[in-house]
Amino acid sequence: MRPFRLPQLLVLAGILVACSDPGGPQAAAIAISPRVTSLALGDSLQLTATVTDGSGNPLSGVAVNWTTADSTVLTVSNSGLVRALASGLTTITATAGTAHDALGVTVAIKFSSVSQGGSSVVCAVATTHDGYCRGHNEFGELGNGTTDSSTVFVPVAGGLKFTAIQPGLESTCGLATDSAAYCWGLGEFGGLGSGDTVTRHVPNAVVGGLRFTDLAQGDLHTCALTAASSTYCWGWGYYGATGDSALGNWTSPTPVSSAPAFVSLVAGGYSTCGLTAAHDAFCWGLNYFGQLGTYTDTIFHNPTPVTGGHTFQTLSLHEPDCGLATDGTVYCWAVVGRNTPFPTALPGGLRFTSISTAYPHGCGVATDSTVYCWLPGQMPDLVPGGQAYGQVASGIYHDCGLTTDSVAYCWLFHCGRSLDVECTDPPSPAAVPGGLRFSRISSAGDNNTCGLTPSGTVYCWYVGLDSGSAVPTAVPGSIVFRTVVVGENNLDPLISESEHGCGLAEDSIAYCWGFERNLQGGGIAVLTSAPVPVPGGLKYLSLDTWGSHVCGIAPGGAAYCWSRLDAAPSPVPGGGSFVSIFTSYESDCALTAEGTAYCWGSNSYGQLGLGFSSSQSFIPLPVLGGHSFVTLTMETDHTCGLTVDSVAYCWGLNSTGMLGTGDTVNSIPPRAVATGLRFASLTAGPYITCGLVADGSAYCWGRGTFTPAPQQAGTHFTSLSANNYVEACGTTTSGDVSCFGLPDIPAGSHRTLTPHLRRSH
Repeated sequence: MRPFRLPQLLVLAGILVACSDPGGPQAAAIAISPRVTSLALGDSLQLTATVTDGSGNPLSGVAVNWTTADSTVLTVSNSGLVRALASGLTTITATAGTAHDALGVTVAIKFSSVSQGGSSVVCAVATTHDGYCRGHNEFGELGNGTTDSSTVFVPVAGGLKFTAIQPGLESTCGLATDSAAYCWGLGEFGGLGSGDTVTRHVPNAVVGGLRFTDLAQGDLHTCALTAASSTYCWGWGYYGATGDSALGNWTSPTPVSSAPAFVSLVAGGYSTCGLTAAHDAFCWGLNYFGQLGTYTDTIFHNPTPVTGGHTFQTLSLHEPDCGLATDGTVYCWAVVGRNTPFPTALPGGLRFTSISTAYPHGCGVATDSTVYCWLPGQMPDLVPGGQAYGQVASGIYHDCGLTTDSVAYCWLFHCGRSLDVECTDPPSPAAVPGGLRFSRISSAGDNNTCGLTPSGTVYCWYVGLDSGSAVPTAVPGSIVFRTVVVGENNLDPLISESEHGCGLAEDSIAYCWGFERNLQGGGIAVLTSAPVPVPGGLKYLSLDTWGSHVCGIAPGGAAYCWSRLDAAPSPVPGGGSFVSIFTSYESDCALTAEGTAYCWGSNSYGQLGLGFSSSQSFIPLPVLGGHSFVTLTMETDHTCGLTVDSVAYCWGLNSTGMLGTGDTVNSIPPRAVATGLRFASLTAGPYITCGLVADGSAYCWGRGTFTPAPQQAGTHFTSLSANNYVEACGTTTSGDVSCFGLPDIPAGSHRTLTPHLRRSH
């Protein structure tokens, strides 16, 4: 190798010295801004990094290296530009020399709208225009390519971009950003507009190439409005809801030839209405209850003017069908009663800014921001509590309102009706737990309510999930229980047998499992098979449960009740002291140490034993008769009790003889069960009641048997449970399980109840 000359060596030495000496301020710290913790899916954000020296002085011109821990969730460019690609959590790191800073970022879906239909399906459109649905999925109405129900939002398949999605009863339709309509779910009646009756689990383009500006989804039909104000309908048409003069189903969009130029459409179950630019309302379809706002019960296949010449801002078609007039007056029709003038203005002269209806009532926000609810033809009742509301959403059994400061409150709509007991001063509407703020809320007929937060997150409540098992499974957690009660969530719109259990541990702490958490971070309900302690820190002497409703007696005798919606157990009003508690579908009872029975809740058939029938009682009231009971057994509409001298008394509904009094006469006060038998235990089902006498012989009554009748003569039982509509089962003295049923209900004596499974007491 050729040797270096002296000048070359001097130059090289200078270079080495320069490289070994930083010669200036070095990066000691780096800070990322803004300090975001979350991004919406599809969003972009420019981050910057401030580099400082050891004295805290900013440095310029320092190279910053940007990296992300998971580039599938989000990417970051060399300049710090972040793009959110998928839901998830990752970390962004900025590095300058030996200094670095990190930022944890969650990418979440941000929704711009949410809507519900006649079933449990809830759909939402994200700010990226992607569609998501959750709920029941028997026919593929979630559009994700499966028939698996889901309590979380799943993406609608196909990569389509939507401006709106509207679920129906068993199918769903949406408007794409190019104004084309797509439908998925049940296709049997042509409800997908696909030209056939094929059921599809993913979005399928509505045939015809039409472009629409508005969709109105009924139970089994859809109508849509073009930019030229032409109306097209498809699906179930036998009641005229599709504007079909032949009253048949249409499998593809068909023009409603006689429709005027509408600016908006709204659909009921089997009817459709439209509003013109002049605010005139026209309706067509089934009119059996006057749904079309006209005087006869004829089916109309042509749009017919709503009677009365009123002009409307909005319509709500959920029996009652009501319209908000341009002057703020509310007019209602359907369910008001046939052969009466339609529409009928609400009495009281109130003016409203918005309304919502769900069978059999409606609610509205008045011009002073209060909320009133009403039954058709009756005076509206003010919802108490003093909140100022901006929106109201009605469900069948409950309503929710959104206050002007974005808090959601819910209440029972019938509280305050003239027939309610102790409801002249009803409890104030309860705030939805979790401390959340909402920009919009939406309710459906099956009691789902969902809210859209300002950040674009959707929360839903009154939605359940099956957590049962076909094979017995040990409850995890290694907790030793001294008593366990098992119920099921009868309001579950996804699965009809959504079971849960609660138990008392040896230290008297209550645990529950199998509920669904309806709000993140709060509430008793948790989607888990592992027992979770009931919030509130209370201990309990006894528990009982029905559906999502649990009650317990605390030391000292105070009664508490809760459901999966509640943040903690609430004391039963009235301040009574009890030793045991019993629950049913909509009623509860408790016994004092002296054996006095107190009951509260639904009382439509006198099942509370208070001496009169009414909608409900909100505080515990004593059962008539002065009896001293040792135990009670409750069903939906009747109750029975066993006194200290072993005599059985029953009261409430007696349509199939389940009171055992020898007749089918309902009884408001307790009546002694006929035949003079003495019982050791009782159990009740919806249509039957059974009891064990001292020697273990079983007797049952109901389902057309009006007095106690012996069952399985010669068999002796140690316990008995009337576990459903038609039979009872018991454990025999030999340890076997034996089941038996009563005869069929005689013609004319059957009463339809909401189907539900019953757990044993």
